Parts: sequence; structure tokens; C-alpha cells
Amino acid sequence: MTRRAGFTLIEVMAVVFLTAIVVGVALDFYIDLSNQSQHASEATREIRRATSLLDRVGNDLERTLLAKKPDDVDPLAYPWIFLGESRVLGHGSDRVKFVMRRPSDARSNEQVSDIATVEYALYPDDQNGNYQLIRWSEPNLPEALDRDFALPGDPESQLMADGVVEFAVRFLGEDGEWVDEWDSSQLADSGTLPLAAEIEVALVPDDPDTDDTDIPRYRRQVLLPVRPLDLT
Repeated sequence: MTRRAGFTLIEVMAVVFLTAIVVGVALDFYIDLSNQSQHASEATREIRRATSLLDRVGNDLERTLLAKKPDDVDPLAYPWIFLGESRVLGHGSDRVKFVMRRPSDARSNEQVSDIATVEYALYPDDQNGNYQLIRWSEPNLPEALDRDFALPGDPESQLMADGVVEFAVRFLGEDGEWVDEWDSSQLADSGTLPLAAEIEVALVPDDPDTDDTDIPRYRRQVLLPVRPLDLT
């Protein structure tokens, strides 16, 4: 009788085949896990960007101030305003201008006004076909009613976010209805503030293959607790 040494060709091929199957399954599992981890990281980063943006806009709106216009004052000479208008997207206000009370800075010894005029405005971004959200502020009231918005190149303008798909603000009136625009300098909303504002933001996803209908919209509702001040 002779003793068989080693493996036959069929046995070796069977081992190689089984090993290839195991390695392939493990590799597919690793790739899927890596992709899921990457997508989760991208989603978390997007949520943080959107949340930070909503926080900033919401905090400013919650500090809104408005003084009632005296009856004998020319509206064009009265600097207080709360303005929301749609110029880019056509739904909701993509430009908002208001007066707010600035948070105090205990570290500064300078005498600075605690009133500031603030603007948020959406502008097309020619480089990528999306939008930029610009914040502009000045620590004073204008000398007269000013309904214009600063341009992105203004020295006081600050880029809040690029790659913006949507930025829109709606307003809740005294009648309980949500409206897309607001203008305290006009007869309909003269000297009034909305009860609340709803901010909506959508950002360009990291995945370029994402369909527009699948881009998540992030919303935040904030109350405007301070009613117009009667300084007469």
C-alpha cells in the first residue's frame, strides 16, 4: 500500500474557490459598511451646517424690535422697519431686513449702540449655479427708511453659507395665517410685527447624484415675543 502525499488538484481548486467566496463576501461587507459610514458622516455634517444656520437666523429674529410710527411722521423719514420679500425663489422671503437689539458684550468698554439693523439676503452664486446667503449688519438705525439690501461685496457683508439650494422665511400674522412676505412700512402691515417666523433651509448635498426632490429641507419656527414699542 502506498501513502498519498499532498492534495489533489481538485482539492486545491476547491479551497481557492471557497477562499475567494469568503474574501469576496468580506470585501463587499467592508465596502457597504464604509459607504454607510461615509453617508452618515456626510448627513451629520449637513445637519450641523443647517442647524448652525437656523440657529443664527432664529436668534437674530427673536431679538427683533420695532417702534410704532407716529401718525404725523412721514414713512420715508422713519427708519424702523421689518421687511421680508421674495426676489429669487418666488416662495417665502429670501430677503429679510429688520432692527434688533444686539447682545451685550461685557468684554468691550466701548460705547456701542445696542440697536442694529440686520439683513439676510440670498444671491445667485455664479460659480456653481446655487446660492449664497449673506448677512449684513450695522450697529445703528439708518437716517431714513431704507428698503434696499447690501450687496455681497459690501464691507459689512458676511458670507453665512454657500451651496444653498433654498432659504425662505414665512411669517405668522395676528389672524393666524402664514404669509410669504411682510412689510411694516406699508399700509397693510404698518407698524406691526409677525407673531412668529418659520425659517427653511436646504443645502447642496455632498452626493452629486442626489435628486432635487430628495434634498432634505430643515425648518425652524421662532417666536417674536417683543411687540412694537410705542415711543410716543
